[in-house]
Amino acid sequence: MSKSKFSMKEWLKKFSLGQKLIFANFLMMMLPQILIFGFAGQNGMIACLVLWYIVYPLYSLVYGWQLGKGLEYQAKYLPLPALFYLPTALLMVSFTEVALYLYAGIYLAGSCFAALLHHLLKMYMK
Repeated sequence: MSKSKFSMKEWLKKFSLGQKLIFANFLMMMLPQILIFGFAGQNGMIACLVLWYIVYPLYSLVYGWQLGKGLEYQAKYLPLPALFYLPTALLMVSFTEVALYLYAGIYLAGSCFAALLHHLLKMYMK
């Protein structure tokens, strides 16, 4: 009887790209709640601010870069990081905070820019 080894690559092949993208965005949406409950006192909010203003912009750039590989997914999945960011941030801070809407627009523009840049570089490298 042989033991089968668990392979993350083989397991991830079972899911479509759309399912992977939705899961990644859902995880990024839930991360602030996990940080708030994981850290004591004001440290949770500080961790969320670092997440929102450092990690999310980098995530949206990498996300857009990955979507630059396939044009068929861009229309459906490019706005997801910004759309998942908005309810999380607005529920935790305030619905009247205009800057959060601006940051969501910046995240959307960043992912669009990265996808466009990746597509153009791929097109010109051929």
